[in-house]
Amino acid sequence: MITGSLTTGYRLEFELTATDIRECIWKYLQKLEESVDQQVAREHRQILFQKESLPNPRYIRLSFLKDFPDIICLHESVGLFRGLSLEETLARESDAAPFVKKVWLDEHSINAIWQGFDLDEFATSWKNLLAVLNDLGSISFEYTLGLHPDTFSSISAELLPLFSHMDPSSSLSKQ
Repeated sequence: MITGSLTTGYRLEFELTATDIRECIWKYLQKLEESVDQQVAREHRQILFQKESLPNPRYIRLSFLKDFPDIICLHESVGLFRGLSLEETLARESDAAPFVKKVWLDEHSINAIWQGFDLDEFATSWKNLLAVLNDLGSISFEYTLGLHPDTFSSISAELLPLFSHMDPSSSLSKQ
């Protein structure tokens, strides 16, 4: 039997936005921290995830050992509009709507990043990410492929079916 795998040298980044989306990520980290796998990993001097501060200290990068994309988002402690939808936030803060919208989007978005990924591994980690975010309901997202669908039709043909599992009310827009 012959098997094959396609690995790209490209970066794939999705910005996912939903009210309190970061909360799901923090719950997932807590679950990982308390897991048996984490205890075993510690015994072998490994880690299942790593938190890295970025040049802007308000942001953090979360890197995972396997089966999950890297996540960049605002630090857990940063938040002005927790629990509020964009519509509620804009209604409360109507005087500074453009600024408020930007702040809300920063607070309620995460960037999921795959760098030089194997398509099979990508499919697994995409499904794992959606499982973690499952409680949110509708998620709107924008994507940057870093590879053009016309040029890499076989790659796109492999990736695009994965997005059919999104909530039909979700919007998909090309960045």
